Amino acid sequence: MSRGDNKQNIFLNDHDRRRFLKIYQDVVERQLWDTYAWCLMDNHFHLVIETPEPNLSEGMRLLNGIYTQYFNTNKGRVGHLFQGRFQSIVVDKNTYLMELVRYVALNPVRSGHVDTPEKWTWSSFRATAGLEPCPPWLNADQVINVVSEGIGSKEDRQKSYVDFIMAGIGKKTGLMEKVQQQVYLGDEGFVERVQRKCSVSPDLADISREQKRKPLTRLEDYFKSYPRRKEAMAMAFIEGRFSQAEISRYLGVHYSTVCRAVKEYKEKG
Repeated sequence: MSRGDNKQNIFLNDHDRRRFLKIYQDVVERQLWDTYAWCLMDNHFHLVIETPEPNLSEGMRLLNGIYTQYFNTNKGRVGHLFQGRFQSIVVDKNTYLMELVRYVALNPVRSGHVDTPEKWTWSSFRATAGLEPCPPWLNADQVINVVSEGIGSKEDRQKSYVDFIMAGIGKKTGLMEKVQQQVYLGDEGFVERVQRKCSVSPDLADISREQKRKPLTRLEDYFKSYPRRKEAMAMAFIEGRFSQAEISRYLGVHYSTVCRAVKEYKEKG
């Protein structure tokens, strides 16, 4: 999830939302992400995705960075659009995938924008329910197969999906209260399995570490948190908070120095 800076709106009209989805499609194709659900609100968005490669930070930097460039140019503004680093949790999809999909689909209902999810155009609900064409990057079939255990015709499975989502209206989810250590949505066994993977995989360890610590808001914080200067430069850029030009000006070094540091960090990963 990413939210607008100071909770400001990041989508002012339908053109903005269409442009965001076009950018998202390009990012999904480049990063090979699997998308199970999405929802665009006025001042934030939700994505339920699976990343076969450890490239979540890179992909979100591209998504938020490119959209910010579009938004600033289109609206005649400058500066940050999003509030810090994106927020993310690691989810046990065997247990919580559908609960999370429902949470996202009902976001417009619980916020009072609409009374039923099909009235909100800017989410994956309508496509997954078969109410409109499904974009090629949305794994709608997998979602309806999970909720219906793959039984019945496609229309029957879509109806099961709709019934499942609608059953959540008016009920407290408590879903986010189940998140452990601000990172994991799963039982203790799931947490242990993920942590074991983190202990042997540098890529997963980096992701876990970044999700556990508080978002860094100043460039000087990166250089305090990362003892190796090149790593601090790389992370400040990769997380999407600062441009290479901003980092080079802060350090008083040439732009190419930051560029090399980012490249070397990625190659080591």
